[in-house]
Amino acid sequence: MGLFPRCPDSLCGVDVDDLFAYSTNKMVTIRDARLGILHYFMMFLIVLYIVLYQLIALGGYLEKSVAQSTVRLTLQQPTINRSALAGHQTCNPNDWGCEDDFTQPVDLPYCKSAKKHGQFQAKECSFLDGSSASVVRANSIMMTTAVHKYAQERSTDCNTSSSKCQKLWNWTKDETSYIVDPESFTLMCDHSLTTIAVTPSEQKGYLHVNGGSSVQDQVCAEGEAYDGIWNGARTSKAPCYLTPKQVIGQDIFSIDLLLKSMGVSLDDRSLRHHSQNPKRYDGFVVNMHMEYSNFHTFHWGAEPGVRYVYRLKEVLPSFGYKSTRIVSTGYPDTREKEDNHGILFVVQATGELRFFSFTTLLLQLTTSLALIAIATTIVNILAQYVLAYSPFYNKAIYQLTHDFSDLRAACALADDTLEAELTHRGVRNIPPDRTERILALLDDGWTPMPTPSPSSENVQQAPATSLQDLQDRRHRAPLVSAGAV
Repeated sequence: MGLFPRCPDSLCGVDVDDLFAYSTNKMVTIRDARLGILHYFMMFLIVLYIVLYQLIALGGYLEKSVAQSTVRLTLQQPTINRSALAGHQTCNPNDWGCEDDFTQPVDLPYCKSAKKHGQFQAKECSFLDGSSASVVRANSIMMTTAVHKYAQERSTDCNTSSSKCQKLWNWTKDETSYIVDPESFTLMCDHSLTTIAVTPSEQKGYLHVNGGSSVQDQVCAEGEAYDGIWNGARTSKAPCYLTPKQVIGQDIFSIDLLLKSMGVSLDDRSLRHHSQNPKRYDGFVVNMHMEYSNFHTFHWGAEPGVRYVYRLKEVLPSFGYKSTRIVSTGYPDTREKEDNHGILFVVQATGELRFFSFTTLLLQLTTSLALIAIATTIVNILAQYVLAYSPFYNKAIYQLTHDFSDLRAACALADDTLEAELTHRGVRNIPPDRTERILALLDDGWTPMPTPSPSSENVQQAPATSLQDLQDRRHRAPLVSAGAV
């Protein structure tokens, strides 16, 4: 017995070998330069895309990790050390001999005491230092630019034993003032990566200056500006990347520089709906993205150091920003309520850090194999259904085998019977190999004689046959030999 049980010759009148035919791939060489050039051209494009673009240009063999960091933000008023040894440099306000260096209100157009006023109504100006002007929260800091202060007195109609209370606090004073010289304040950013361990000396930062205004071009022209963070050349026009001032690895920016990098001024009209105030009063929100990277295009492998870029953008639509603070001046009867308007800087770590990963490399190579299979499929579809010689291509691509029911019957023939059948059919150059003989016999159209199905009820005597018929039957008799499969 063979490996599989014998199947019936037909099922519902259909040959079982045709009904359950097995389709498989066959490698065919079609000698047509047009198909070959088309296929090789698509393969060439795939190689360029995978190797040159995905692997080399984009570093597809490197695993990507989202950058994460911790940030500490500090606001400081303008300071100066006037001693001869210090050379009139900025200083730490906590140090002895360090003085505040505010621009005087008479020189500020938004102050009432100024010599010349701007386009908006001037207000009284008040002085605040960095600690008083800032409201620090997690990954954000608010800088106060205007203060709306209410002096309030608790109504006697709202005591514990009162039966009627229409207003709990009555206003006794209402005043609004601008903060003196907020543009000269400095913002210090102290940050550290938590994704990988790198020292401050292995990091280098830049401030991105957007293009679009003469103010931004001026900022790039006055500072140490580059047109890129990796192998960038010096430039004097926006967009550009400025190197920030650093103190012990901490980046320090003036508020004026940060605003100019966005092309924004506190004296611009507020974007708040129906507001007639400047941004100095209504305030606004700034997204401050710190974009980390240690890879750039067309560079093999990740860089040993890390570069980061401060990218600032005003949040639109703007509804202004303020925070409220209540100070008790005579508990529980009097208090002061302050609405501090200003700029909210929200810092967020972005970017990706790269590491070599063999698994990621295998994934890219697997993608290339899938693209090669797609290219082959496209060429096959064109050859079978689109091109002018499609019938000939189909003839070469698809091959229908012989019916294996006939093949099994031919395999059962003895060698001498097989040779006699080929000779009787006039086949010349009979192959010496038995397999080739069987295929030659089937190619010539040979089919086995149908097996009669005897009836159990009525057995008829076979009619007399001629000698030639007996010889033909003898040659076609299915004899089993040692060489049968």
